[in-house]
Amino acid sequence: MNGKTILTELGGIDGRFILQAAPDARPKMNLRRPLALAACLALIVAGGLGSYGYRRTHILTEVPPPVTGDTLDTADTAETLPPDTAGDDTVTPHLTLTAEEAGAAFQQFRKLGDALPTRAYQKVYAPDVSFLGVSVTETDTLPGYDYLDRGLTPDGAELQSFVDGIAPRLAKATGLSLPSAVTREGPDGWPETDFSAPGYLFFAFQNGNADCLSLSHEDGGVALNGVRVAVDQRLSDEQIVAALEPLKRELFDIFGVSLPDIRVSRHYDSWSEHGAAWLDVYFYDASAHPLNAYLDVPVSDYVQLSFDNAENYSGDMVSDDILEKVVILYSHRRVAAETEYTEKDYGPLMGLKRAEEYLKKGWVFGGHSCPLCMAEQEAVTFDAYDAWGLTYIATWNEAGDALTGALPFYVFYKALGQAENGNTVYAETYVPAVETAGMAEYFEAQAQYHRELRSGGGF
Repeated sequence: MNGKTILTELGGIDGRFILQAAPDARPKMNLRRPLALAACLALIVAGGLGSYGYRRTHILTEVPPPVTGDTLDTADTAETLPPDTAGDDTVTPHLTLTAEEAGAAFQQFRKLGDALPTRAYQKVYAPDVSFLGVSVTETDTLPGYDYLDRGLTPDGAELQSFVDGIAPRLAKATGLSLPSAVTREGPDGWPETDFSAPGYLFFAFQNGNADCLSLSHEDGGVALNGVRVAVDQRLSDEQIVAALEPLKRELFDIFGVSLPDIRVSRHYDSWSEHGAAWLDVYFYDASAHPLNAYLDVPVSDYVQLSFDNAENYSGDMVSDDILEKVVILYSHRRVAAETEYTEKDYGPLMGLKRAEEYLKKGWVFGGHSCPLCMAEQEAVTFDAYDAWGLTYIATWNEAGDALTGALPFYVFYKALGQAENGNTVYAETYVPAVETAGMAEYFEAQAQYHRELRSGGGF
């Protein structure tokens, strides 16, 4: 899976990483397309189908060994029947999620030897809990999903048609004289097109899932038909949505879309002394797929505005009010999302009370990519947690280079104190949202692994 695939499949990311993945129009950079870096950064920034963290510091602590055969542990069986349907052969049994499958959702860059992080939490930063974007949904069931790679092949003519239909309108709205451009095969085998527009990065690309068009200005600001592309981060989400109404009309005319929903997503750091480190706005259709209700990034068509409030380092903050350093990205799915994501029935949600029991026992997932960092951190108890919600985490193949699906999780947050910049530091951890088999055995094995790690046996 290349960087462009991940930008589209896992979604909108910090604008600077999109720029890093783009054909560079600035000769002084002498950097064409560092896709490997973009792919790795996208995995960190875009989270688990939108739920892997956002430039976060991750930490992990050891799990106390659970009692073998604990009554909380679900029987390790292949299938379970819905309640009150025993003997009815017309009823399809629920699938059983296993601890190994749940752990695989957190496998990316976290595996060492044969063990995965346990009792893990991540540090996240926000002004207060309302900025964490927690989704509390009143529902009894959430399916898992298998991802089906439709096996679409590169199609230069398709991308050329996509570009021809949109790029002239976008160029005109920006005040550019659109030069001719030829769609060619990129170094990863997928077609791409870029335009020599002085001062701009203006390019299109294709992957297995989508045709995409992106535009940004190297000095920051962009206007479309005189309408400034900017947001005032001091406003509430509702106020930002209202203020973007004139810009929305311009975007929809340019891209030929009508997307009824809008989402504002703010991201913070331990050093973001002037508000959000970056802020994303998505125009999309929430009804296009159920995953759109939970993921940071829609799995259907969307227009993204990614406002960057930093260059590369903590001292490079741009603004504490108006954000205008922006990447405009339109992602058009080559096939409908419902044909790529197939539901898997794991039965009803275990319920918050049951999830809290898992939480108390340390049967949780998440954590840092560095096992040494995990082993050196102090324990955090999630008693009296501050917030909870529901989300989805992506699952990957063993090689870690192909998406295989998504699993539902409860996410819990607990305030740890204040960072030096005034943001609140939260510990964030995950519990499977459905009953999961083999948890006691799984976490005992993980605890043993981390005991050996602390003693130096793993290195």
